[in-house]
Amino acid sequence: MKESKTGRWAQALGFLGVIASLLFVAYELKQSRDIATADVYLATLQLEMEAYGFLFAEDTIRPVVDKLYTDEELLPGERRLLLEFTDMWTSLSDAVHFQYQLGLVPEEVWEAERAHLTDLLAVQCYSEFFQQWGNRNRASFVADIADILEAAPRHEGCFDG
Repeated sequence: MKESKTGRWAQALGFLGVIASLLFVAYELKQSRDIATADVYLATLQLEMEAYGFLFAEDTIRPVVDKLYTDEELLPGERRLLLEFTDMWTSLSDAVHFQYQLGLVPEEVWEAERAHLTDLLAVQCYSEFFQQWGNRNRASFVADIADILEAAPRHEGCFDG
């Protein structure tokens, strides 16, 4: 009788070991899938950034960025160029947010990215542009930066003429 009781305990422990092993394999599969999904997301972003790279030669974008630091009014074409440039960087922020949600980057990386977004949204007319453009991003990203959008400064006449 003692032997059958020991056998049952051994069998129960064996079943628990198999269950634990299966749970570990499931976790590893989920983690592999998350990493692969993030890789695809980043590869798409890389293609987008390469395409934008053709638009943003240093001699084109640098004078516009420099103008921002002098508080000089941006011309409509300059404003549009800057919005396209910051659009690219917001897509990058969305990618960081996605990786954060998957647990692939630590919270401090996401918080640094939020601080960067706060700075971007202070650019002339950018918050107004983002209000119209925000539906291009993942809804969870837009929801997580809603407080930053709400606090961003507003500018008059951003899309006139």
